[in-house]
Amino acid sequence: MKTKTTGSRRPAAVRNALTMATTSLLAAPLHAAGPSDPASEWEVDSTLLYYDEQNRVQVIKPVVSARKEIGEERFLSVRAVFDTMTGASPNGAAPSSRLQSFTTPSGKDSYTVQPNRYPMRAFQDNRVAGSVTLETPVSRLVKTVLGLNGSVESDYTALGGSATLLKDLDNRLTTLSTGIAVSYDLVRPRNSIPQGLGVMTGAVASLSAASEEEDDEGEGAESRQKVVVDLLFGITRVVNKRTLTQLNYTLGFSNGYLTDPYKIISRVDSASGLPVDYLYEKRPGSRLRNTLYWHTAHQLTEDTIHFSYRYFWDDWGVKAHTADLKYRYELGSGHYLQPHLRYYIQTAADFYRHSLASGEPLPRYASADLRLAKFTSTTLGIKYGMPLFGGELSMRIEQMRQEGESHPGDAIGDLKNQDLFPTLKAAIVQVSYSFVF
Repeated sequence: MKTKTTGSRRPAAVRNALTMATTSLLAAPLHAAGPSDPASEWEVDSTLLYYDEQNRVQVIKPVVSARKEIGEERFLSVRAVFDTMTGASPNGAAPSSRLQSFTTPSGKDSYTVQPNRYPMRAFQDNRVAGSVTLETPVSRLVKTVLGLNGSVESDYTALGGSATLLKDLDNRLTTLSTGIAVSYDLVRPRNSIPQGLGVMTGAVASLSAASEEEDDEGEGAESRQKVVVDLLFGITRVVNKRTLTQLNYTLGFSNGYLTDPYKIISRVDSASGLPVDYLYEKRPGSRLRNTLYWHTAHQLTEDTIHFSYRYFWDDWGVKAHTADLKYRYELGSGHYLQPHLRYYIQTAADFYRHSLASGEPLPRYASADLRLAKFTSTTLGIKYGMPLFGGELSMRIEQMRQEGESHPGDAIGDLKNQDLFPTLKAAIVQVSYSFVF
């Protein structure tokens, strides 16, 4: 039999979680564990995440976050992340019944893929990221959230800032939010920027195979830039003493180098379907994104249900639906179980192609990146939490399965016998400890 929990803190915690979820779309600040301690102590969240894709990518990600009241209703939050990524990632080429060989844009490195295997490229990288967020009251019912963030990898650097304004209405039963986030990213491939839709020749991609469009792809350059701007408009409403709901709309715009310099696409014989050569992918230089997000939290007598729905669409032709359900089951004395179910489905980008046929005119844009393909993803997991040494220890285990069109109808020749979208399985293990000092 479950022990009844006190309700004085739970609604506040749920409201804080929803409010901070609103601003997290821009500045990714910390969630509040509850009312701040008058002694102005640090609230610390530490997490170690292990992500393992079967026969692909492995990620180890420690995260440390801290939040402190530094003045009357003024809060400072800091966050540090360190990722270690290893394994192999699809290079974009289609599988074949023949042995395939690939080179880097510099031609210094090469690797081979066995027949009837999905082409993968081994990699290893580290990422260091951090953010600082400051919450400041402007008046009794208005506050601002300002943030700075940055991340560095061996071939990628991102620097950004954000500003969010939140206003309470109707006796603080309603909160309106609006904000902007801007990020400046620098892409520095390990070799050089390849020419979009140029042939992989062992040197920097050939211009002879480029599309008719004469825009500057930065071929041969050491780096390219992109700018990302996101605008957020949201409303959070206390429906009753047990229910909170939130609705956000985000408009995003990306401009600059949006191509993945490591991805290629196979050009195959129009009859046999066997590879003739390989081209570097090319994506548009801009992307307009729209996101509509709805989240509702409802507290039952003891337990809490969280449900969210997200609809995404952009001018690349990608449309995606995400449904997420969590049920926190109170076991008593601070212990709980939280099952989690997530379902995701998306359409393919307009320029997604699993391969290109020889003899046909090259399109303006083309990518064989599976992240831009049509697919579905299901995640199922459970989380267990318990009090420990004055804090909370939690453990989360999840299994993710991603499936796409393995045998599309437009496959030709040898490609009809190949798995053009291998099922991806991934395991997620996370251990977290939250405490105050």
